[in-house]
Amino acid sequence: MYYTLIAYKADSEDVCRGCSMDRFSSDFEIYTNISKDRLVDHIVRLETQELSQGEDDWEIFILFPSNVDPEEPFVELEWPQILYASQLNEALSEIHTEAVEKIAAVEAARKKTTEEAVQAKQKKRKEDEETTARATYKQLKERFE
Repeated sequence: MYYTLIAYKADSEDVCRGCSMDRFSSDFEIYTNISKDRLVDHIVRLETQELSQGEDDWEIFILFPSNVDPEEPFVELEWPQILYASQLNEALSEIHTEAVEKIAAVEAARKKTTEEAVQAKQKKRKEDEETTARATYKQLKERFE
């Protein structure tokens, strides 16, 4: 089964205490005839994209072939709200599960990278402090000998 993904991000503005701090232009992406795996990858990329403060999230819509009514070839689903509806078919449930798992993995990797960077900075700061302390000790020792 092949899907169509439509993603839209509206114009937005970051406002702080009545002042406009930044403006963001709208954006639109569409992917047609994509497999379930590619669909999940696009959803994960859009949902985990780091947005600036005040920037609107992506609105994601999924169109998939419908076997219900030949007059209406596609049924529109909105991500993620519609994915919790009870009438979901198995394929959409799988897409939701895979996307949520991949989003969690991306967020965990980001958190780990951030923690590693913080630890590296702390280690470097400690080394710099020790180097400074040794240099100061050496200067004082030389001065008073």
